[in-house]
Amino acid sequence: MISVGRVADWASHRIEHEISALYNITHGVGMAIVFPAWLKYVKGENKKVIEKFAKNVFCINEDNIDKRIEKGIESLENFFKGLGLEVKLSAVGIGEENFELMAEKALCGGENIGRFKKLNKEDIVNILKLAK
Repeated sequence: MISVGRVADWASHRIEHEISALYNITHGVGMAIVFPAWLKYVKGENKKVIEKFAKNVFCINEDNIDKRIEKGIESLENFFKGLGLEVKLSAVGIGEENFELMAEKALCGGENIGRFKKLNKEDIVNILKLAK
């Protein structure tokens, strides 16, 4: 229902599903880690949407759109930390050893996932590296 009437991108969820499938963390904990990393990776693809998020959710009013986006992502990470959640894979004991496997599984046999930016295996590994 949240996608009705708009373009939605669920790639971050697909990436996270592979983390919680291999490790003993919940989807919410995994999303607190993956979503900011995904935002950092795709921020150049749909600046207006991410800027709108920063402005409307965290009241970021920087003059420069790129600064608004950066501060919005930082504010999201700080919000998660304020809830007692970790925002890095290393903080929950997850290293790089399964990044390739998780990326392959996130693709579900396809070549890419995502709507804002089509993510291939290398992109997904890079997002996981940003989240480490």
